Amino acid sequence: MALARLTALSRQYECLWPEVTEGYSGKVSFWHWFIRKQQNEPQPRRRGSP
Repeated sequence: MALARLTALSRQYECLWPEVTEGYSGKVSFWHWFIRKQQNEPQPRRRGSP
């Protein structure tokens, strides 16, 4: 199950890379910033979670 989530995440990031990094010279640095920003955003709580 975890592998499926990682594969889906990888495909999502593969699609986002050109859109997110367009026009930036430091593409890898900007990409890392973008990922950290996404990870730090509050995630919506699932129903039924304690």
